[in-house]
Formats: sequence, C-alpha cells, structure tokens
Amino acid sequence: SVPALAPVIVIAAIVRAISGRPAILVALVPAVALEWPRILEALQSNPILYFADRGVPVAAVAPPEGFAQLWPVTPSIPFLDSTVSMIAVLVVIAVAIGATVIAVVAGNPKLGVVASVSAVGVAVWAILGDLPLSHIADQFVGLAPGALLDPLWFALLGGLAIAGTSISVVRGFAVPTIIAGVAVVSLSTIALPFIGGTLVAASDVRSVPAYVEAETRTRPAAGTLVITPRDNAIVAELQRGRGATLVQWTASAAARRDVNATEAEIATLAGNLIVESGFDVVAAATDLNVRFVLLKAAPTNPAVSAIASHGGLTQVGQTANGVLWIVDGNPKAEIAHPGRNVPYLALAGCAVLVSVIAAIPTSLPRRRVGEDELVLEAGDGDG
Repeated sequence: SVPALAPVIVIAAIVRAISGRPAILVALVPAVALEWPRILEALQSNPILYFADRGVPVAAVAPPEGFAQLWPVTPSIPFLDSTVSMIAVLVVIAVAIGATVIAVVAGNPKLGVVASVSAVGVAVWAILGDLPLSHIADQFVGLAPGALLDPLWFALLGGLAIAGTSISVVRGFAVPTIIAGVAVVSLSTIALPFIGGTLVAASDVRSVPAYVEAETRTRPAAGTLVITPRDNAIVAELQRGRGATLVQWTASAAARRDVNATEAEIATLAGNLIVESGFDVVAAATDLNVRFVLLKAAPTNPAVSAIASHGGLTQVGQTANGVLWIVDGNPKAEIAHPGRNVPYLALAGCAVLVSVIAAIPTSLPRRRVGEDELVLEAGDGDG
C-alpha cells in the first residue's frame, strides 16, 4: 500500500539473502505478483510515478524544521506548548539516535544493518519528496513522508531498547516503563473509536445532489458531469451513479499525466457547455452516458446562463452541491466495463499461496537437557 517503501523492502531482502538466508527472496514473490501491472504501467509512462501514494491525494503538511526532525508533521503533545512539544520530540530523537549508536558499537552489528537499510527511506524521501507525483485538480502533490519514517523509527526504538536493557541501572525501570507506555498507547488507540476521539468518521457530504442519488438508483451507470469553475479555467469530472467512492481513486488516475480519449471527450463537452455555441450537447452527452450536469457555483455565476442557453438541457435548479440540469434524451442503460483478468488473478493467487507455504516452519526446536541448564537446539530443517 506504500510503494515508496519498495526500495527498503527489496534492499532488506537482498541483504538478508546475502547474509545467509537466500530463501528470504521468496517473500518478494507475492509483492511482485500483485504489483507487476502497476510496475509495467509506470515503466510505459514515467517510472518515478510508481512511487505515488495510493488512495485520495492529500497535500502533505511538512513541519517547519523539515524532515530532519524525523516527524511527518509539527509535533503536538497534549497539555504542552507547541515549542515545548517540539523540544521534547527532538530530545527523544537525539536519545534514540545516541542509544542506537551505542548499541551498534557495543556489539550489535545487525542493528547497524537494520538502521542502514531503514535509512533508505530517508534517501527515497530526499529524492522524491519534492517531485509532483500526483495531483488534486490543478494542485500537485508530492510524497507523504510519514510511512518512510516507520522503518527508521523501528531501528531507533530497537537501539533504544537494546541500550536501555543492557545497562543494569536503567534496566530496572526502563523495561516496566516501556511495557506500560506500549500498553497505554495500544489501549488508547483501541478505545478512541468507541469514545469518539478519532478524526475518522462517516462523511455526510454528498459528491452529487440527493436528486441525482435518487434518480440513479435504477440507472447506476448514468453519469453526472461535475463542472467546478476556477480562475481562468474549469475542472470537469464525470461521476457515475451515486458519486465518487474510494474504490475509484487509484494511483494510476492520480499520477497520470496524459489525457485519454474519454477525458478528451469530457473536456470538449464541458468546455462547450460553459460558452454559448451551437455544440450538440445531447449527442455528446449520450455518447458518454451523461444524464446530469452539475455546476458547482452560485446561481449568479456567468456559466449558469451559458449552460442554460444550450438546447436539450432541463434545469432542475439550485441544490446543496450547485446548479443542476438534466440532459434530455435516452441515455444508455449500461456502459462497458473492463472484465477481470482471470489468468492474472489465478497466477497472483498461486504466488501468494506458494509464499505462505514456504513461510511455514519445517521443524520445531528440540529440547536438550544439560546438567545445569535447559538448552534449545534448532531442528535439522530450515525454520
């Protein structure tokens, strides 16, 4: 779900394979099996666009100090001033880095490898952070840094835990404190949705008017041409049925730079609608299966009179979403949808199944009782 982490995952698997576990490369099989259509698509256009975040594009809010403080947004700690919160976070980061360095020097080279591989995430952000990988209408969106910090924080917290538990003076209170902190964070995260403290909630905002939702219950393929005026431009979007859903937001659409044939037809229809011309609106709308035209603007907007001047449109009136028209004529009952690629789904399923089988341990540790201690020995097979 986070393509920007692909370099970290691939490099980690390669390093682990070189260090004596070549079978770890099997873990990349399901990822490649599920991702190769997106990879091929990116290679045909612009390989950099593959790393665009999935889902609805959101403009990232960077903290004043930038990525150097290893925090995706400006720190905010309850009951503390913003400046004090920032200082507290910087202190935690400094302590974690110092503890990780101490743990590596004290004889934990594996932790150093983990930290080095995790730092690839920072390098990815440094290279791709300012590139416009996707867009929101006419606003370009770069790479969100939050997920790229996870591997690095994993290494830093690992170093903090190793260094803290290796010092006898600190071990007595460090371990209970860490366990208590993890428990509090976990319980609060689980409880927040039930007490209404989370920002994630069901939206009551419709992307199309209620009239359109009611009319499209029997015609889910009917389209609504949504036109949003901008400064010296317009944004035209064709929504089907009851409006846009999260399933329709793909990285391919958000990162694509070229205009396909359908989008060109939508642009032509919208561009001719907002000016008075002899353009055949009904014919163009029928070809696209457009049943409604929604102008997201006030009734006093000049585009309202321009759209009303075209024949074949019946104005419904002002709605909560804007001014709505119905396209006269007989729209298509259904539109063609691309079918599922059954062979690809079968191969991807087989790849995931093989990887799951390969991950199952082939043996369990054997117990060998010594004279003074109980020793665990690994089995003969690979675990």
